[in-house]
Amino acid sequence: MSDKGLVVVIGATGPLGKECVLALESQGYRVRAASRRVEVARELLLNKVKNPSRVDFVHVDVLENSVLSSVLKDAYAVFFCASASAGWRFPGTSKNTPKQVDYLGAIRVAEAAAQAKVKRLVLVSSAMVTNRTSFPYLFLNSSFGRIMHWKRQGELGVIETHEKNPEMAYTIVRPGHLINEAAKGAKSIVVDQGDRISWRVSRADVAQICCACLQVENTVNATFEVAGRKQTESQSNLPETYEALLSNIKPDKKLSATQGQS
Repeated sequence: MSDKGLVVVIGATGPLGKECVLALESQGYRVRAASRRVEVARELLLNKVKNPSRVDFVHVDVLENSVLSSVLKDAYAVFFCASASAGWRFPGTSKNTPKQVDYLGAIRVAEAAAQAKVKRLVLVSSAMVTNRTSFPYLFLNSSFGRIMHWKRQGELGVIETHEKNPEMAYTIVRPGHLINEAAKGAKSIVVDQGDRISWRVSRADVAQICCACLQVENTVNATFEVAGRKQTESQSNLPETYEALLSNIKPDKKLSATQGQS
């Protein structure tokens, strides 16, 4: 299998990060699995990858610039899959809050990626981060330390970093309610733009979507949502591959121009 380049996965011990490591390695990428818990990452993943020589494990703290620069060295792309596990905390008592991880961490990684000449940043955010009256937004935001607010601020920070460093492209993937199931394939998935869908979707399918973004040109500098397809929907003429599923995604600036004309 040909070498497609090095991809760093930030948050490799998380449920989605693990799936991204496995998906990337199986598709011929070299993977640098970055986590605060290196030994845990190694234990979780080393026996599951097809070719262990393609994966190395490194320590990372998304708030430490000196660490990030070495972690991102020589990378073609970086997947930001980290998210806070702590919700409400007194200021200064935890580095694992949504503000620290989903907002400041995302920006620090984007800035470090730009400095390291990384070509692509794939940020995994969440569906409904701009739909402030939706149940997912209201529930998650109130229960987990304003996590939806901080995820959105992280998105905006990544876009701003790209605008200052246009040679680093971004893709923002907003999955719906994430579940632990085997990948069901492109026919089971819906993608959309406009923050209107948030149905349940497998983490394994989202990982495949993230990988497909590296192969689909029109996902460059684009934001889109991913959700499971409802069983009541028609199954005819559906895309066969994840890449085909992404074929109609529009870059954010083109989408904004289209909406402005409507």
